[in-house]
Amino acid sequence: MKLIDQVKNIQEESFETWFKRWYAKQNLDKKIIQSAQQGFSGFRITITDYYESKNDFSKKRKYENRRLRDERTVEKIRKELGEGFDVTYKKDVQKSKILSLEVTRTGDWIEIRWDA
Repeated sequence: MKLIDQVKNIQEESFETWFKRWYAKQNLDKKIIQSAQQGFSGFRITITDYYESKNDFSKKRKYENRRLRDERTVEKIRKELGEGFDVTYKKDVQKSKILSLEVTRTGDWIEIRWDA
């Protein structure tokens, strides 16, 4: 086996292991049901919020954010939830001026909708 094949296999196995653990901890099925009971037609998994400073994130938080932004995460959530759910990664950038300084705030999340 070539080195590149080994590296790709290790990356895929690592992602699969992380996703299984993360998904089990999230208890998304229960959260989605609770959201629907409250009259919502969607649920949001926040990755970063507008007011947060990425400089303050721990290594663990940075690692989780990187994994959540991975295209495979959205695909795996979609697969786990099954038909009828629209799962997408969303990002929003807000720019504003405070005195003469331009401030950029970014928020990103995974959105799960069932009433699309």
